[in-house]
Amino acid sequence: MFTFAATQSPIKKLWRDGLAFYAASFAKMWYLILVLAVISVVMQYCSSLIPIDNLSKVKIVFNLPVVLWIITVIISLLVQIYCVAVIYHRLYNLGNNRLISLNVSLQKIQKRYSSVLVLSLLVMIVVLLGIVALVIPGIFLAIALMFSLPSLICDEMTVKQAITASFKLSWGNWWRSFAVMIPSLILIALVSSIMSCFNLNSLRMQLLDTLLFTLISSLWYPFILVQFNDLRLRKR
Repeated sequence: MFTFAATQSPIKKLWRDGLAFYAASFAKMWYLILVLAVISVVMQYCSSLIPIDNLSKVKIVFNLPVVLWIITVIISLLVQIYCVAVIYHRLYNLGNNRLISLNVSLQKIQKRYSSVLVLSLLVMIVVLLGIVALVIPGIFLAIALMFSLPSLICDEMTVKQAITASFKLSWGNWWRSFAVMIPSLILIALVSSIMSCFNLNSLRMQLLDTLLFTLISSLWYPFILVQFNDLRLRKR
């Protein structure tokens, strides 16, 4: 059983804690990660059916119009955001030795879903704009806002409070927060590199790549919460 540290930790210990937390919690969240993976695969598959250069003539499976494809993507995104929030809620409670049922987490996030949705979309848009602008601003904002959703869920803050709290936690600790995420980034890059060795021109391989990428990306959540806990200890 993994428990969040009660004292501040060096980066190397946070790396070990992140991996240990992932290993200890995987059995409690694998089904949610699988849902995220399936959603990503579905979205990738639907995207493959849309010729970007000829949208005016596009029709997808069963001759459904493009508008239905858009609705499918939107619904998938809404479910994805919900699942990520549930994962954070379950992991945070597990890290604090509070064994709660999946139903409790589902109900908790359902009650706060409007705030979760607004915050998630805001962060996505801001980070995306930063990346489109000059890339580096997007990376900076991604780390600076990395703790906004955990703040909203774990500390029951409002959207504004969560964004402010995330900036305060990362202020003066941006490089440290980035460094803590390095192991998960390396593993994600490693999987991507391995998959690039295969022929990704086929739809089957592209879907497999999406599936594996989503599964390995789930390392983010334990690492973020381990760093989230450490930064809160440092700010006390």
